[in-house]
Amino acid sequence: MNETQWGMKPDKAKAIMLAKRQLAELVCDAVNLEGINLTIPEIQTLMDGITVGGHRLSDQQIALNQIDAWRTLFVLIEKNQFEITREQVCALHLIAGKDEALE
Repeated sequence: MNETQWGMKPDKAKAIMLAKRQLAELVCDAVNLEGINLTIPEIQTLMDGITVGGHRLSDQQIALNQIDAWRTLFVLIEKNQFEITREQVCALHLIAGKDEALE
């Protein structure tokens, strides 16, 4: 797909790099929509493999699952293996809903 209004050429590597830089914000927005009050610095701490105090372990696990789902999506896109199919959407949801969703 070519962008016509701004005359910009698609740059997948740059787009993925920018999305990875915003991973903490993306996860923070997602978990806050679920009613889990984690801040961006707390998400960044979880991304570094360190737990954060004052939060339920289940809330932290939900955030970690979101991080894993996003990272899996990035890998699929980088390897040109991402397609919007029922199977791939369900596979990503399986990661995001690990230990939470029934199916």
